[in-house]
Amino acid sequence: MNRRTNPRARRLGEAPWAPATRADSFPRVPEIDSAIARIKLLDRLGMDAEIRFELDALEASATASNARLLATANAFRENGEPARAIRLSRTLIERGERDARVYRLAYPVVDRDELTRLARARGLDPALVAAIIRQESAFNPRAVSIAGARGMMQVMPDVGQEIARFLRRCRSRNRYGRARAGSVSNSDLYLS
Repeated sequence: MNRRTNPRARRLGEAPWAPATRADSFPRVPEIDSAIARIKLLDRLGMDAEIRFELDALEASATASNARLLATANAFRENGEPARAIRLSRTLIERGERDARVYRLAYPVVDRDELTRLARARGLDPALVAAIIRQESAFNPRAVSIAGARGMMQVMPDVGQEIARFLRRCRSRNRYGRARAGSVSNSDLYLS
């Protein structure tokens, strides 16, 4: 628990809310495993449109039961589709499933070690950076907004160029390393 939350809760005479503890065990559904295997094969073949069709069909079929929703959301999380896992976990929460494993699906932290390292290097709270990424792009590095913002942190291209210029200047002095426009390292630097 956050050290700031506990004193407030104590003053109110309430225990801080936490989801019911539950081990991360998810049902296995053979059809989901088969679909994931097809998606991986399509990816090796470079068939992006077909991958989207498979992912969309898998997501559409997930609502048949809570067990299938759990299995599909977990498969998406494990296979680099956190935005889809988040959408399905919202459905689970709406259906009354509110244990810790569902909240871990709803609030994933992708590349936790890298995110934490970069955020701390810039003096930022890793939880804040993860929350912004989840809200802005659901951890989709290819996200593009209607306004044209790009990447996980939804950086506008002109801001990304400004950050890149700044990093090039700093790299010669501080050796910040390589950074891409719209990546966590560029965007969290902009926050600081």
